[in-house]
Amino acid sequence: MKAFGFWCSPRRSSNGCWSDGSPGALLAAVLVAAPVMAGCRVNPTSPDMENSAEGKACPPEAKIDDGEDSNNQVLIQDGRSGYVYTYVDPDGSTIDPAGGAQFNMTPGGANGSQFALHIGGQLSSANIVYAAMGMNFTDPKGPYDASKYKGISFFAKKGPGSTGKVRIKFPDRNTDPDGGVCGACSNDFGMQLSLSEEWQKFVVPFSALRQESGWGNPRPRSVTAEALYAVQFQVSDKGRPFDIWIDDLAFTGCP
Repeated sequence: MKAFGFWCSPRRSSNGCWSDGSPGALLAAVLVAAPVMAGCRVNPTSPDMENSAEGKACPPEAKIDDGEDSNNQVLIQDGRSGYVYTYVDPDGSTIDPAGGAQFNMTPGGANGSQFALHIGGQLSSANIVYAAMGMNFTDPKGPYDASKYKGISFFAKKGPGSTGKVRIKFPDRNTDPDGGVCGACSNDFGMQLSLSEEWQKFVVPFSALRQESGWGNPRPRSVTAEALYAVQFQVSDKGRPFDIWIDDLAFTGCP
């Protein structure tokens, strides 16, 4: 398969494309064998992002979770042992599985696999809405050192009628309340993704993650990869239903 890197103007555009603010900067996510996004020009890269600008392919212990053991815990390897969870705003949005309930994998994964991570529900039209699934990297929850990696990869899709706007984000030492640093917490480093109804591979370099503008304290220059607490997939598209599927999460870009 041929991989394509998308290059956009130095800002986030309405089509979900991002850059880091410098001309010709690499977009935050790379889709493998994906349709071209409107408004972006295509720049071919090597057949596999993990083997090019983001470093070498990683060994099996870099895999975070693929759902195939059909339990709610990440793969216990390389110091990781956390669990999958969901959360939702208190203003009328719904999510299944419900927050606080045990997360179960759903049949029908990427590339013909048996299971995937899946959430569905409805966002309300309140002022601030959100619903998400995430996984802590450790149990008990604590900082995880992912600094030997360059980023994360995964497959994702949306169901029919669902919003495709999803933000991947990484609570770290400076943004997670448990880090003891933030005064205005939870503005995690991340990026906006645009999902289709077909499975697509995303490769997300840590170097391309950004906080949302206008809020949060502190506002450091970059995500703290040596002290990550979790990875989360959040929807915030007011008034829209969501049906989001994620599979085969793994760290990428090994030395």
